[in-house]
Amino acid sequence: MTGYYDLLEKLRATLVASPSINTVTTGDLLEVDLAKQTIFPLAHLIIQNATFSDHVITFSVSILFADIVEFSKNDPRSETAEFFRGNNNEQDVHNAMLGAANELWTSLSRGTIFSDKYQIEGAPTAEPFVERFDNMLAGWDVTFNISIPNSEINACV
Repeated sequence: MTGYYDLLEKLRATLVASPSINTVTTGDLLEVDLAKQTIFPLAHLIIQNATFSDHVITFSVSILFADIVEFSKNDPRSETAEFFRGNNNEQDVHNAMLGAANELWTSLSRGTIFSDKYQIEGAPTAEPFVERFDNMLAGWDVTFNISIPNSEINACV
């Protein structure tokens, strides 16, 4: 059975092809060197669980889309003078990472992954975050279910 590997590889290949993502990781997020500035923007894949049915396996997938928030020390705006945007690019990071998540969603719902029988179940949810880690990251945690054929199991056994 290679369904798990195949799913991770399909998601990785789609994310790597995105101009909005610099690095794709998976596994334990604590093992990723988040202090390394050159890895961002980052997409981190997490398979939450798998559910079996007669002919499909449905995976619950979470992808963390993250980038570093940068502060402008020379910006004439200050946090007190500019309450809406502040003196950082947090809104820009949220916009760019939501765009990267939407690119993946488009590919999953209409692109080559869809035609390869990897099917999204329902609509994804995206939860924004900021300051989640030590180096002031912001972005979106996107969660969705994706079903793949369970054709490798011999029903006669």
